[in-house]
Amino acid sequence: MFSVIIPVFNKLPYLNRSIGSVLDQTCTDFELILVDDGSTDGSKEHLSSYHDPRIRLFFRKEPMPGGYAARNLGIRMARYDWICFLDADDRWDRTFLSVYKHLILSNKDVRVFSSSWKLISSGGIKPCNLFGEIENEKVTKFSYLDYLSLTASKKPPICTSVAVCHKNAITRCGMFPENRCKIGGDVDTWLRLMRKENCLMHYNIILAGYYLNSVNRTTNYKDTGIGCIIPTCRRFIRESDSDEEKERLKEFSNRFLYYLMIRKMMSGEQCDFLLQYFYKKKNFMTYMFFKAGCIKPVNHLLSKAIRYRLRSD
Repeated sequence: MFSVIIPVFNKLPYLNRSIGSVLDQTCTDFELILVDDGSTDGSKEHLSSYHDPRIRLFFRKEPMPGGYAARNLGIRMARYDWICFLDADDRWDRTFLSVYKHLILSNKDVRVFSSSWKLISSGGIKPCNLFGEIENEKVTKFSYLDYLSLTASKKPPICTSVAVCHKNAITRCGMFPENRCKIGGDVDTWLRLMRKENCLMHYNIILAGYYLNSVNRTTNYKDTGIGCIIPTCRRFIRESDSDEEKERLKEFSNRFLYYLMIRKMMSGEQCDFLLQYFYKKKNFMTYMFFKAGCIKPVNHLLSKAIRYRLRSD
């Protein structure tokens, strides 16, 4: 029933955790597709040491940012209709696939599913932002416009390690954006998928752990440009005949720009070029904050303040 795809690039310390959490599932109707993306830390050799008949192993010679090309290869190779994704440094609850199997069989008109997840770091464990906003164990259908608003308000209803979708749906939306960006490709994929499907069934139960302090996360990349999301939002705005969709896309785009500019300010990268993509009328005060932040002395002070705030949180 399920094809589980794990892209791997230099994730040796975490492979037993992620792969073990899949092999230990109470539902056994799955294949596990492991795609090594040119690892150099021993991950490739470690993957070859598994001898479980449910595992199919593929190797790519040229590593690509974000694991997008590796996931696309996994999708193309998948033998089953339902595709699941797990990052190589995250893990699932043992009942993950069993819960989704029940949801899928009970809602045959839905092709995209998600659940809640927990964020795990050296500072502790906390649920995703949406978890506390919805009644526990409630099943909710979100539309495309719902997805835009929730994500713009920092309460996304889906992330990669809890996403389960029909193979035709993920293929129809264009799959992951390999060769297009180093960061934001996952969110860009869910954005395009939701616009096509206009329906996400979310189960408010925590079924996965997302590890924030893992080495080699895509969130550690520098020189990320504008990513995928901003061009996609601008294209959808041009194509749309709906004023409501346009406004929500602007908020969605601004939220990603906010995140991207914070990252660039903290790493000392040039960020003033991003201001041209900001929709000022939607968030004028935020725009002015970042405009001031592009001035070097102010940037230095703001960077220190942001780091202090992050440590406090």
